[in-house]
Amino acid sequence: MKCEKIRDNFERKFHKESPTDKAIRELLTKFQRTGSVLDDSRNGRPRKSGERMELVREAFEEDPKLSNRRASNMLEIPRASIHTFLRCDLKKKIPTTFRFFTTCKKKIIHAEQQCALSLLIKLKVPI
Repeated sequence: MKCEKIRDNFERKFHKESPTDKAIRELLTKFQRTGSVLDDSRNGRPRKSGERMELVREAFEEDPKLSNRRASNMLEIPRASIHTFLRCDLKKKIPTTFRFFTTCKKKIIHAEQQCALSLLIKLKVPI
C-alpha cells in the first residue's frame, strides 16, 4: 500500500490528521524487522532498589501506623520514594491522616462556596 492510501484510510477511520509519510515508512520498517510496532524496551537506570523497598516494607510491617515522614527520617530515604513504594509497589493506601485532611479541605471549599452563594442571593445580586 502506498503512504497516500494509508493516510486516507487513517483519516477516514479516526477523523484526525494522519501520520506523516516518514512515520508510516518507519512503522512499516519496524514491523518488518521485529514483527511488531510496539516500542523497543529501553535501557537505563532501574526505577527502584529492591533493598530499599524491602526496608520500607519491613518498617511498615513492624509499625503499620508509622507515618511517611517518620519512616523517611528513620530509614534515610526520601519521602517521595516511600510514598511511591507504599502506593505502587506495596499496594498500601495513603495514610488516613492525609485522606482526612484532603476531605476536610474539600468540605471547607464547598462550605465557602455555599456561603458566598447565599450571600449573593440575600443581597439580590444577579447570578
